[in-house]
Amino acid sequence: MFYFHSAPRPQLYEPRVTCCVYCLIVQYLSEFYNDRGGEEKNFDVLNNDFNWSNVPFSFLNENTVFMQLTALTNIIYKYLANWLSNKVDWFKSNFRLKKFILRFITVASKWNYRGRMWKLKLFTNKNYEILFDKKKFYYF
Repeated sequence: MFYFHSAPRPQLYEPRVTCCVYCLIVQYLSEFYNDRGGEEKNFDVLNNDFNWSNVPFSFLNENTVFMQLTALTNIIYKYLANWLSNKVDWFKSNFRLKKFILRFITVASKWNYRGRMWKLKLFTNKNYEILFDKKKFYYF
């Protein structure tokens, strides 16, 4: 009988390590790629609601102030929408700017003078009383 004795094989760790590093890089890149969805939503809101699709000037360096102010306005609007959604149940914090304008800015109203006081009459079925401080405003 012949027995074949070979020299012990060296342990090959490099391919396993590079495979693990490669897998981690692929995982990181896929998570980074999937996280872009939230940023694309922000740019969609800025393009459509805050007029980034039709900037006032021709060159980007001339539109920098416009874009920064509208981005700041977007942050203020998100804060205001979050605050309003906690106050009233018929307004959600994820509503777009157009819904906010239709719900709060373009509400038909009329100032009436009764009993030596000015009172605001709103022509809507929604309850806006929660938003007014009763000590400062005379309404309804």
